[in-house]
Amino acid sequence: MKKFETLRCFWLPLDTTSAPGGVAMSISLNLRYHLIAVGLSNGDVELFNLLANFSYERTLSLHPWAITAKETGYASCLGWTSDGRALAVGYSQRGISSWSLSGCRLSCTIVQSHVLSGSSQKSSSTEAAGKGVVSLCWSEDGYSLLFAAPSKPGILEELNLVKTSLATNPNLNYCQRILLQGSDRLHLLRHSAAESDSYKWIQLPVPASYCADNWPVRLVSVSHDGILAAVCGIRGFCFVNLDTGHWRLFGDRTEEQSLNVVALCWFKHVVVATNFRDSVYE
Repeated sequence: MKKFETLRCFWLPLDTTSAPGGVAMSISLNLRYHLIAVGLSNGDVELFNLLANFSYERTLSLHPWAITAKETGYASCLGWTSDGRALAVGYSQRGISSWSLSGCRLSCTIVQSHVLSGSSQKSSSTEAAGKGVVSLCWSEDGYSLLFAAPSKPGILEELNLVKTSLATNPNLNYCQRILLQGSDRLHLLRHSAAESDSYKWIQLPVPASYCADNWPVRLVSVSHDGILAAVCGIRGFCFVNLDTGHWRLFGDRTEEQSLNVVALCWFKHVVVATNFRDSVYE
């Protein structure tokens, strides 16, 4: 075992002046992006940069949405996704939230409309993590968040989440509509031509025959005309028409399984896939 010849300790400059009572309650390291997250007793989370002598980066807080520590309790547990791009925060009394590296709130189980109307206590019994969280962790692919509630000892609950395709496959994405990817389906926000202000989410489930061998969805890329989307799982890839919902798969399963796609994009009307085989990209 390697011995530590030098052990250094650092004081984290918690901002207790702007947030009275902000005592550290939980901590989580993000080694990929060199960040440390500290959960506070007032429900906030502060981020610090490990490479800049633990300098303060930003605060993640639900206060701008009128959700206070009186509702949530303290930040009892923290968890980064495997790629280090999102942080989940579990609260001792109620709720779970997730945040991006830049401090954008991605999701929150606490219904804001109930908080603003003063009926939040009534709704907490029906929402996820309504009685608080004692521990949480992400699945390897980042589509699921597992958590344990103090009111249900010995039971793990699961939240299924979606993410933007650009987060996992940065490329020239030409989709002019909001497109999110789940572990086994795409979620498309479609405008209704009949009603000018009407929008609705359309779910496009990936065919079961493809998911059986290649779950979960890893990469998504949209064609230049915004009609086709290439979808890649563990092996191979398939196509979906975003207007009709019709899928096209490989006819030869052996050929499909021979492709280990690590990047996906479109050039005009041709999909370009980078295949990793025998330690070589092709």
